[in-house]
Amino acid sequence: MARTTALLAKLSQPRLYRILDRERLFEVLDGARGRGATWISGPPGAGKTSLAASFLQARKLSGIWYDVDAGDCDPASFFHYLALAAPKPRSARAQPLLALSPECLDLEGFTRRFLRVFYARLPAGAVVVFDNCHTVRTDAAFTKILKQVLDELPEGLGLILLSRADPPTTLARAEANGLLRRIGWESLRLTEEELRAIVLATHTASESTLAKLQQRSAGWPVGLVLLLQRLQATDSIPSAAAEGAAIGSLNYFADEVFEQVEPATRDLLLRTSFLPRVTAAHARELASSPNAAHVLEELFRQRLFTDRHAADQVSYQYHVLFREFLRSRASSVLTAEELHALRASSARLLEQDRDFPAAFALRIENHDWDDAARLILKLARALVADGRWLTLQTMIASLPAAQLERTPWLTLWLGA
Repeated sequence: MARTTALLAKLSQPRLYRILDRERLFEVLDGARGRGATWISGPPGAGKTSLAASFLQARKLSGIWYDVDAGDCDPASFFHYLALAAPKPRSARAQPLLALSPECLDLEGFTRRFLRVFYARLPAGAVVVFDNCHTVRTDAAFTKILKQVLDELPEGLGLILLSRADPPTTLARAEANGLLRRIGWESLRLTEEELRAIVLATHTASESTLAKLQQRSAGWPVGLVLLLQRLQATDSIPSAAAEGAAIGSLNYFADEVFEQVEPATRDLLLRTSFLPRVTAAHARELASSPNAAHVLEELFRQRLFTDRHAADQVSYQYHVLFREFLRSRASSVLTAEELHALRASSARLLEQDRDFPAAFALRIENHDWDDAARLILKLARALVADGRWLTLQTMIASLPAAQLERTPWLTLWLGA
């Protein structure tokens, strides 16, 4: 498979800009290196991804970053992408990483064999990171695979798992045996010293302002970013009484930030909000913005809820909460026709970039049933050949019954 922008972003470590090295948490991660795994859990905006990425950067560690998504409910898809993430074999005689074929009924045995070949390709000291583990259903085979990922982890390699939720019950024994350490939300909260270092790196603030920021943010990293944006724009920090709720009402603060940027930037943000990852080329086309590359880079450098993935082509990813806000705002300010056209254009760009899962999801959201069916037929043969029949089954099940009746080939592939 060609290494497309979407694939590289799924398998590439986020690039950091002005991130605080949190040594107190690095010590926990250091303690698990080579002797087990660390599960980092917390709400959106808690700094999970930043912590793991900054740890790898600070310790100069090589490894693999895997962005888990709902498609990994299909074990064959998970192994397909993990094989693409693996380094090339060190010799021509090395064992290949095989696909999970439909004939393989022993998932546990296949997983064990796959992981041993996979781990053998990694250099000593490497770390494997699985981000967004919460996006896969807890009843999916993925949770059982994670247990084997940890069980088969050889000495000298590290494993970090990031999630909004606690570890699944399949990892309970590993935690009881000390093979799985945890960094939870209370540990992720910014201490007074960490908040001070973050604020004073870019702002001049009095002791009373620092205390107010600590009290209002409650140690929530993304909350601190929102408050700093408000402080920079208005030279004030809203009180709890003025806001009417504890910080956590992201829409209120995101609205404050959103209204502070240039109208052209607001339009770019809205029109790219239906893309899971945005390139300058995407933004130029969707927002008719010739200056798109500069705008996206500035959003990243100003830490406006935008991460950057640098591979063959630079792409940007909005924080999940910010993207939800942007999509909601787009739905409220655009007409139904404009919204439908925007989603259709976004799906077309994703399809051109070979990000077929994201393109299909947008087609379904847009009720573009004919295009969704066309995309299934385009992918069906390759999905079956790769053993990813569960993914194909799920895609076909997303269509209304009337579409299945109009497209007999879908029934044929469902039978296959």
